Amino acid sequence: MDYREPIFSVGRQEMRKPPPNEYMIMKHHPWRRETCMAHLWNPEVKGIIHRVAEPPWRLNRFVYGSHAFCYIVEGGPTFTLNQADHPAQAGALFSFMPGDALEIGIREHTEFFTIHFSLEPSLEPGENGRQERPFGIQTAVVQTPFMRRCFQDAWRLWSAKGVGYEWKCKILLMQIMDMLMDQTRAKAARKLLLVDQAISCMNRHTSAKLTLDQLGSHTGVSPSYLSRVFHELTGMSPIAYFNRIKMDEAKELLLSTHLTVKEVAHKLGFADEFYFSRLFKHTVGAAPSEYRGRE
Repeated sequence: MDYREPIFSVGRQEMRKPPPNEYMIMKHHPWRRETCMAHLWNPEVKGIIHRVAEPPWRLNRFVYGSHAFCYIVEGGPTFTLNQADHPAQAGALFSFMPGDALEIGIREHTEFFTIHFSLEPSLEPGENGRQERPFGIQTAVVQTPFMRRCFQDAWRLWSAKGVGYEWKCKILLMQIMDMLMDQTRAKAARKLLLVDQAISCMNRHTSAKLTLDQLGSHTGVSPSYLSRVFHELTGMSPIAYFNRIKMDEAKELLLSTHLTVKEVAHKLGFADEFYFSRLFKHTVGAAPSEYRGRE
């Protein structure tokens, strides 16, 4: 792709018409301020840096005074952010916040862009007293060529200091933010679908003893990833959630049938009725026989 033509023609108040292969990307990420969700934060560009470096170049400890996006064009640098190492590769985008302490080490030819910016109003502090990261720390960019184009054009505009360069860079920054938010929403939707598939599988197999491996096989992901995402969205492990579903069904069986506690346990896939009773009491707050008599 040719990156020589800027997205904005200096001195004009309009964008160039994108080539056909870019239009399908751009139409899902409107450039106008009123249609870009990023305008709610009213970002202001403070500076743009383009760095091409060779080993043994490194960045010693630098504390950010503003927000920043760093996009890796080439190489595989290691970012040490707040004393935690984050290996990177081309196409990765890092998000930094005021107060972040960063060090960079490289082992090969490396190229990256950094956009420093402010947000108003500032983000609300999270539970730990620090501002939440709306984009996480590291993001694997989906639309890599187009994201690269945004950073390159923003740097050229900022370096040239032509007519209207500040608001043009601001629009490019909002475009970057909007693409990241779209990517975040798509990722969240995939996680919700994954958890929904797992719960549907549980509801269909309340009489069985499902393992985490079986749930992972059914949903097409690794057991560890399923467990992590499931806990992230529900606050529970998949097996704990599955047992909760079984306990809800056990309550219905105890109240609507004459099955014994042992029969209810076996019907729900528990070979050990005593384990079932302990789990029921732990979940419901009463033993199965007590629950049946109380209700």
